[in-house]
Amino acid sequence: MKRTLLSHMLVAGITSVIATAPVFAQVSIVTDIRVLTTDFGLEVILDTSDNVPLEAAIVKEGNSIIATIPNAQLSRSTFREVDPILGITEITALNLDPNTLQVTITGDINAPQAEIVQSPQGLSLNVVTAMAETEDLEVIELVVTATRTEEDPLDIPRSITVINRQQIEAQSAVSNNTADIISRFVPGLGAPNLSNRANAQTLRGRDFSVLIDGIPQRSNRSPNIQLEYIDPDQIERIEVVSGPTAIYGAEALGGVINIITRQPQEEQFLSTAEVGFNNLAFGEEESVGTDLRYDISGKEGNVDYRLSLSRTTTGDFYDAEGDLIPTDNRTLDNTESLGLLAKLGIDIDEAQRLEFNFTYNSDDRDIEILPVPNSDPDGKTLATRRTIGFSGATDPEIRSLSTYLTYTHDNLFLDSQVDVQAYYRNSFQSGIPSDARNDFFFDAIVLTRAEEEAFGGQLQIDTPLAENANLLWGADFEFQKNGASVTEEADPVAFDQDGIFRTINEYDNLAPAYDLDNLGLFGQLQWDVTDKFLLSGGVRYDRFGFSVDDYVTFYDDDFNRFFDPGFDEAEATIEGGERTFDATVFNVGTVYQMTPELSAFANFSQGFSVPRFLSFLGFPPTPSTFTIDGSIDDLQPQKVNQYELGLRGRWNTVQFSLAGFYNTSDLGARLVENDRGILTLQRAPERIYGLEASVDWQPSDRWQLGAVVGWNEGESDPNDDGNFQALNSFSIQPLKLTAYVQHETLPGWNNRLQLLYVGDRDRAFETLDDRGRPVDPKAIEGYVVVDYISSVSLGGGTLQIGVQNLFDHQYSSVYSQALRASNLAESGRTLTASYRLSW
Repeated sequence: MKRTLLSHMLVAGITSVIATAPVFAQVSIVTDIRVLTTDFGLEVILDTSDNVPLEAAIVKEGNSIIATIPNAQLSRSTFREVDPILGITEITALNLDPNTLQVTITGDINAPQAEIVQSPQGLSLNVVTAMAETEDLEVIELVVTATRTEEDPLDIPRSITVINRQQIEAQSAVSNNTADIISRFVPGLGAPNLSNRANAQTLRGRDFSVLIDGIPQRSNRSPNIQLEYIDPDQIERIEVVSGPTAIYGAEALGGVINIITRQPQEEQFLSTAEVGFNNLAFGEEESVGTDLRYDISGKEGNVDYRLSLSRTTTGDFYDAEGDLIPTDNRTLDNTESLGLLAKLGIDIDEAQRLEFNFTYNSDDRDIEILPVPNSDPDGKTLATRRTIGFSGATDPEIRSLSTYLTYTHDNLFLDSQVDVQAYYRNSFQSGIPSDARNDFFFDAIVLTRAEEEAFGGQLQIDTPLAENANLLWGADFEFQKNGASVTEEADPVAFDQDGIFRTINEYDNLAPAYDLDNLGLFGQLQWDVTDKFLLSGGVRYDRFGFSVDDYVTFYDDDFNRFFDPGFDEAEATIEGGERTFDATVFNVGTVYQMTPELSAFANFSQGFSVPRFLSFLGFPPTPSTFTIDGSIDDLQPQKVNQYELGLRGRWNTVQFSLAGFYNTSDLGARLVENDRGILTLQRAPERIYGLEASVDWQPSDRWQLGAVVGWNEGESDPNDDGNFQALNSFSIQPLKLTAYVQHETLPGWNNRLQLLYVGDRDRAFETLDDRGRPVDPKAIEGYVVVDYISSVSLGGGTLQIGVQNLFDHQYSSVYSQALRASNLAESGRTLTASYRLSW
């Protein structure tokens, strides 16, 4: 019912665009556009030949504001002015259709503010730039996750990446996967892999924390799939802090990815509909999927709102050789995705605001093909075509729900800004059936499911201490309830003969349910010592509480499985208990502004995290002697120390960043295979180091070029004897380079070519572990993938076309190559197209 209702709402929204298309009887001619500089920014004046006042509707898109003026036409073909003042990169005007004129004003950091002023001669747009320097106007600053407060990126003493709305929309033309989009822009994040989780996508070689509007999403049970919990259409921008961060504390050893959802419109009602198709493999009709999106937003008095609905389907995936790619837990083929974002904000008065946010996303899978394990050890895994039905079993799906309430007061305590949040989230995962017969781990046909929920709150207070110093302090709390991992075993006869997964047994002891709570207290001081020298530092204290009830493990001391006749339940019974962990971590950083455009930074930062308890609760080293209350290394938390140096520059036509880092931990936490083929937690000293760089260049008003490159390497000392060996490629990804060239071929028509290069990595393959096996099952082979994106203003809306893997290159992702059991090829050339219209 919910899918049918959503589809009807989307269709109704799109239909209303056509049904309400206006017809204008008289069109005013704009004879001249004048741009005048003012004390606060600039004024854009539109003069008409008949002196008829014009009306306009303004919306924000990324770092631009777009004024749509009905019943008007520009007397010439186009108007364009580049860099009229500091803070504005360009002003353009063009006729969308015979009845509509569109004026776009683009800021270099973010969208400027504009006020519509009607005049007897036409229309005037009063524009306030982000660079305005008047005491009567608020300076617009970019919000960055690194400091938990609004801050100019040039004043932050560490590596950050900000991905804006325009970039997200463009990348959605070739991938609707949030993790893939982020990887294009963040040098330290592993390469895209068309996955539904961030497997083999560590950040600087370590797990990262995912936030949505500052609310943590990372689960201790399954830390690598939270980027699937939100549709890119719901995202306003993405802010990434690379490396451990003491200000966010636990679970952020590799860094923080903060996803900021789209905000309500500030001025008036706006409705947007989008329709399109995706993943069209040429000559393969069953590959194509559909995209439907509908969004309304606006403000009435002191109340603002936004509602976004989306439905996306994908078909079969085909590689560059035309072969069907098997369905796997990490692929997104044959999936129906639903998304809902709802926001409601109330400005209580000039200083107080209350905001409610609700997001829901789900992925439902239809299983038509399964892989044949180890069918071609030296090449790609082959697929067997079959339709899999389910009887008395859980359908494969991922669903997530997140809601929060935020209260903000701009002047509550000693002129402080106070933010209070309360939140709740829930997620459920049910995997793809796996034919694990003749496999030591299960020796059965199985699928697994698990559920997690959490609630928590955050308090942060930004207190000015002096004109050039402020203190950010507060507390975070979260309680996680991680459900048991349930394994469903199928009837092999029904599976082989009819393609039906009929559940005959369920086991909830693959990993038991457990609870985890976390309290963090933090304080962060920022001091502008001089106009050119900034110093910041802080401290955070984290306390974790872990508890689990009595349970029976999946294996006994002799590695008999739970359902084996020789299984000894007494040996496999674990007495529950509680553990607490705490740590204090520090950070200190400095920025020196060498020129107004160029700055250098340095920082030392620590991170703290508890291990994934799932990794050893179900498979303790020796069940009969394992105790929760014991002081074994497996249960100890991990602390990371990072040192970083960097340069950052921002000129009118060139922007760049360069950073080098080195981080260490005395007690790492990596999953490695033991001699039974079971993934176990390895606790050992680690060191990771790397270089990262990015550059963007605008040689003219029509051309844009840029590149992002990241290289890192790392080792561990599993025997703690000073003999370090290479970490596997799940942790340390090969060299990654992304590059692009973009050209505005005609006014309103942009074309972009982008390249992804992933290098070779054989160091882990040439390193043997304690069993004499290579750390990686094979040497990682590099690859190059080129995409094409085109966007054109058409009929009052925007038509966007994307071609992924333009040259139809056959390759396997780093994650697929790093697996021992399979090697799935990635998709060949595919076509995606969409049309978006706002009114």
